Amino acid sequence: MMKISPDMNAVFMLKTESFSKKESAGNADMKNGEAVCHEMESLFLHHLLREMRASVPASGLWGKNNGEKIFTDMLDGQLASELSAKGGIGLALMLMEQLQKKGE
Repeated sequence: MMKISPDMNAVFMLKTESFSKKESAGNADMKNGEAVCHEMESLFLHHLLREMRASVPASGLWGKNNGEKIFTDMLDGQLASELSAKGGIGLALMLMEQLQKKGE
């Protein structure tokens, strides 16, 4: 039976430590990638909602003032973020699949 010297044991420990760090870094990259894909989907949905709202003719006695424009833009942004967080339209999932294929 072969004896493992203390130096060999230290090298083995460093290698396994390095592997686990790489593995956790990969998980961090995966989580970061998911966050970026959800953010991209959110931006797309925000733009989509803004354009949909712009296609509806304005009605009422008064035109839209700046406060109302800011409020509706913020509302659309928040709605887009919530939609994306709850699954959205599946764009984030498709982006993740494409990124994973590129990474292989």
